[in-house]
Parts: sequence; C-alpha cells; structure tokens
Amino acid sequence: MIHFSVDTSGAPQQGDHGLWTAGAWPAHLSDIVRATDPGLEFVVVEDHCAADWRWTPLAVPLSEHSDAPASRWTVRRMSFDLLLTPVQLRDAAPELQTATDGGALIWQSSRRPPDTFALRDKHGSARAAAMRGLDIRLVIDVPHDGEVAVLTAPTEALLVRALERLATPG
Repeated sequence: MIHFSVDTSGAPQQGDHGLWTAGAWPAHLSDIVRATDPGLEFVVVEDHCAADWRWTPLAVPLSEHSDAPASRWTVRRMSFDLLLTPVQLRDAAPELQTATDGGALIWQSSRRPPDTFALRDKHGSARAAAMRGLDIRLVIDVPHDGEVAVLTAPTEALLVRALERLATPG
C-alpha cells in the first residue's frame, strides 16, 4: 500500500502534448522534493526568489567576476536559478520553502542543462519538445507553499516512479 504525506489529486493523466501530470496537495518543498530521482545528478530550481519586493539586507556579490567575498547590501526582487544535486535539493528544501512564497519550479534531467535554457519560457508543445530533447524526466511546479503541486513527466512510468518516491516516508 502506498502512503502519501500529501494527497495526490487523482491518477496520472496524459495531456494534449503527450506529457503526463498528477497533482499533489498540500505541497511543501520539504516534502515534495522526495519525488526527485536520487540517481539523476542535475536538478534545477528556476527563479528562486531569495528576496521579494521588500528591501532586505542580504550578503550578495555584485558580480561573478569579483574576487571579494559577498558583502551585505540592501536588495529587493532578487531571484536566480539554482543547479543542484538531489541531495543538495533535499538539504536546501526547508530553507527554500521559507523564502518569500515557498513556491518553486523544479526540474530534473539526466544531463547538465545548457546555460541559456529556461523551462519557464516553454509552454505546450514547446515544453514537451524541450523536455524530451533535454531528457528532462520530472518537473515539479509548486505555485505557493501549501498549494497543489503539479508533477509532470514525459512518460507515465517516470511519473508513477516519482509518485512512488513521494509516497516513501522521508
């Protein structure tokens, strides 16, 4: 018997572009990241919002070219993409969950993603083609902490395995 710490919103369903989806609720990053495959090295968190619209003092570098360590600056709207391993994602998930709204767009691939690629820019058939072309095996979209997460995979088998990992207590 499969026991989920989150409820799944029905069985996996195939959409118009051949991708398979399922919902899970309530989605908290600290739980939902269990759906990622520990055997795949590359996990991307797109548009992580480390600081929202409020002015917030944070230690950040002013460029990647600086030899100086990060300095404390007052910033707002600071977001960036993260390239992590599954272990790094699981370790960082509780802190990522507390950032701004607790939402995330997470995707996992068998190979390092190209520097200029962003999945957030792809929708419909373009997203399906990008997932297949870059061997993206799982996408987890959590709009906000505690809301319904949408899990998407290019095949039903990959989605079912992700749901089984999610069902395994962390």
